[in-house]
Amino acid sequence: MKNTHTTKGKNLHGFSIIEMLVVMFLFALLAFIVTQSTLQSFRGTRKVDASSRVRDNLDFAASLVERNVRNAKLITSACDGASHASISYTTQTGTTGSYTCSGGANQYLSDGTSGARITSSDINLTTCTFTCTSNGVYNPPIIDFVFAGTAANAAATDTSFATISRRVILRVY
Repeated sequence: MKNTHTTKGKNLHGFSIIEMLVVMFLFALLAFIVTQSTLQSFRGTRKVDASSRVRDNLDFAASLVERNVRNAKLITSACDGASHASISYTTQTGTTGSYTCSGGANQYLSDGTSGARITSSDINLTTCTFTCTSNGVYNPPIIDFVFAGTAANAAATDTSFATISRRVILRVY
């Protein structure tokens, strides 16, 4: 049965309740899909941003350690091929320096001489090791170090992880 009304000789057709409900349902479904894809995009952006911050911070710490250790005159910590939580060295001018993995569960890298924190408080190190290997009396030692960490303040869905590893051969020994 058609829903028609005549007004002054014109036939008018209206929409039924079911047609209106179907259209409203389709618009609600479309709005839900658009909202979810937008939220997913924002989550991905936050995760990439957190990962970038972690990688940048670890890269900064690694480059600082690499520069100071490469130019060291002498490695004064154990050079036995085992992994350690710190490394000590003597510079060309005779001053001593060191780097230490500190902090227990919320690990960070610090300047062992002054105690200043090198990695940001926004980063928790999950791995922080120094390995010194000596190749004999006339060869300089090789220092391998690995820093891995996550963003400290990231939500569980935005967890990010980065690892930096470097190998340094002393220039002068």
